[in-house]
Amino acid sequence: RTARGFTGRNKIVVVEGGFHGLYDEMMWKSDVDNWDAESGEAPEVAAFGRGIPEASREHLETVPLNSFEAIDEVFARVGDDIAAIVIEPIMGNCGSIASSQEYMQKLRDLCDATGTLLIIDEVKTGFRVAKGGAQELYGIHADLTTYAKAMGNGYPVAAFGGRADVMDVISSSGGGVTHGGTYTANMIALSAAKATLTILNDSDAYSSIDKAGAEIQRVLATVFTKHGIEHRFAGPDSMFGIHFGDLVPTNYRDWKQTDSDLYTEFAMNLIKHGVMLEPDSREPWFICEAHKDIDLGWLEETADRAMAEAIAARAG
Repeated sequence: RTARGFTGRNKIVVVEGGFHGLYDEMMWKSDVDNWDAESGEAPEVAAFGRGIPEASREHLETVPLNSFEAIDEVFARVGDDIAAIVIEPIMGNCGSIASSQEYMQKLRDLCDATGTLLIIDEVKTGFRVAKGGAQELYGIHADLTTYAKAMGNGYPVAAFGGRADVMDVISSSGGGVTHGGTYTANMIALSAAKATLTILNDSDAYSSIDKAGAEIQRVLATVFTKHGIEHRFAGPDSMFGIHFGDLVPTNYRDWKQTDSDLYTEFAMNLIKHGVMLEPDSREPWFICEAHKDIDLGWLEETADRAMAEAIAARAG
């Protein structure tokens, strides 16, 4: 809404596999689950579920991550009406599949040239992968940014911000962009966020988190290799995805080529044995500072058992 109010345009471009909240316009997905990768056709765009009006996708354009050709085609076709590109540079609902440096620079340059706003969704990466989030890792900055999750360390809080001239369109006056909410500026949540950000700023928490994530990946890699499972990790140590296959996926369509069924079986076995995670390879492993005290020997034994059971179940 803020991007539209600032630009006077309507369309929003999103990336396949990205997730940007539960409001109707963003609840359209590339249906990779039911896509035939051999068809030569793009995946169908489908609603997440019932109750989402077809009209809500009128101003939404979807492109595959890291495709220069696709983003150029959209801008050639409807560029005059594109208000914003919305992207997670490291996709938090898609196994931490990440934008290339070149693609992020392409988007930044394209937005600068066309007056389009670049919105970087840091709901999952913000204050998790670095103090400056994904934007620090890429050295590329947004016009608008969204935050949540890690900034509250478990407390329900979210925020967005950006360039002063863009944010200045928000106003309670009739000519401004309306923004507000029942839980806006909740003092308990804001106090938790302030305490969290102070600790992150004043401590070496990020190095501890990255070290723990790297050690966990090392243990898991040992187990996967022992069982002859081709595997690749994607994303930073604090938020990594696991993909069973011989290539790191570069977009959501590549994920379809991974052995996600084996991952689900493995993950369900881990849950059964006391490791709490989401049993879908599109969900990364999120590491926090408490994981620096994890018993890596126990994790290796548990992962080994879980994988052995998964392989046995597949063999039938």
